[in-house]
Order: sequence, then structure tokens, then C-alpha cells
Amino acid sequence: MSKFTNCIRLFYSTSECKMSENEFISCSVIFRGENYTILNSVFKGCQNEILNGNLERMEFCEFYNLYSEGNKNIFTIETSDSRNQTIISKCVFNGVVLDEGFLITGDVHEKIKYEKIEVRNCEFKNCYTNRQSGKILKEYDRYVNMFNRWKEVKPLCFYDCIGLDKVQIRSDDTEVLTVNTSGRKDIKAGLAKAGIIGATTALGTPFSLALGIGIGVSRLLKDDELKEE
Repeated sequence: MSKFTNCIRLFYSTSECKMSENEFISCSVIFRGENYTILNSVFKGCQNEILNGNLERMEFCEFYNLYSEGNKNIFTIETSDSRNQTIISKCVFNGVVLDEGFLITGDVHEKIKYEKIEVRNCEFKNCYTNRQSGKILKEYDRYVNMFNRWKEVKPLCFYDCIGLDKVQIRSDDTEVLTVNTSGRKDIKAGLAKAGIIGATTALGTPFSLALGIGIGVSRLLKDDELKEE
């Protein structure tokens, strides 16, 4: 297992990149770019951003003592209708402290037909957030459509996960949580199983009909309200 300690901006990929059996200690901004597959790896004490880019698959990974401040997200996954679905499965997140950011969120710039990020069979323990909703996985996002209006989409879904209902709200005196992993000298990943009547417009359209059409278009072009998360 390769080990990386106190590193920043480790990898930038422009093509398919598979990472397996690595240990990252106190690292930040580890993965950027395209098409990552991350398997059987351990992350300890990593801060703020771990991945910002496209993730194909992440399985059998373990995360301890993650921390982010401000609005920083730990995993920001780029999604689009043409990309494959991201699968995150059989991972353990033990010790996560967030400010206003999220543990996992999708980055959407266009309409998508279905959820492009699927989190399944993962375990979440000792997780804290400053968000009053208690959410650490961001299910919804918005993009600007061709009419320059915000439209809401749902890029992320999760199922068969343990512990998301146990996320705690941070109090003012909550300190960064430290999960003790010192007893595991050889950490091995992969353990985580107008009402105008009769009037007409210049084109001869009844004014009331034109008004109704106008109201309909106005409603159609209204910004979507992003769900509170």
C-alpha cells in the first residue's frame, strides 16, 4: 500500500485513472480532473477537499477524521447527462466534521434524466454538521437553462446506508472530532461491507388568451426554488 502524507494537489487526470490500495494522511485537494476509480484505500485526517472532478467508482474505502470549513465540500462530483453514473459503495466514513459544506455533492450544468451519483451500502459514524437540516449528502442542485433561469435537478440518491439518520448538529463549542485509529497498525481497506373582455392584440389574438399565454410563459420561466438541505 502506497502512503501519502501532508500532500496537496496530488493528482490531475485528463483520462481514465484507477487508484487502488493507497493511504492518504492529512492530505487536501487530492484528486482533480476526469474519470477516477478509487478502490481499497484509506484516508485519515484529510481536510476540506478530497475530490473535485469526475468520479466513476469508489468502493471499499475507509475515511477517518475528515474536516471541512466554510462552504467547502469534501467530494464535489461533476455530472452531466452524457457521463456514466458514479457509484460509491461499501465505504466507511468514521469521523466527519462539516461546516456549511457537504460530504458528497454533485456539480450539474445541464438537465439530467436521472440521478447520476449513487451512494449505497455505506456506513456513516460520528458525523457532525453546522447545517440545521443535518444533511451531509446533497441530493439537489441547480443549473441555468437556455432561458437564463435556474432549474432544479436531483443528481444524487442513496440507499441501504447506515448512520445518516444519526448525523449530529454541531454546537458552538464542538471541536474537531478525532477517531482513534492508532490501534490499527496495519490498516487494510476493504472491510466495509387582466380581465379585459373582447379586446384583441395587434395580431388579432383575443387579449385574454394572450394574457393567459403570457402568464403561462412567465410561470414556465420562473426560477426553481432549491430545496432546503
